[in-house]
Amino acid sequence: MGTTLLSILAFLIAVVALGILLFSGQPAEGFKYLIIAFCISPYGIPILAAWLLSKAEAFNEFLKSV
Repeated sequence: MGTTLLSILAFLIAVVALGILLFSGQPAEGFKYLIIAFCISPYGIPILAAWLLSKAEAFNEFLKSV
């Protein structure tokens, strides 16, 4: 449920960002919104968190083996 809501929110923010890029004269603002949309999408921060957890788990296993 949470992933779905964040995906919808990320899509809406991306659409707003594209509107800003195309119709406003401020590309920097549009790129800021695109970065925010990417971060809250399922490919942004959640993937980074999963990667960090896997690295912490591997490090924990390494410490147990020593």
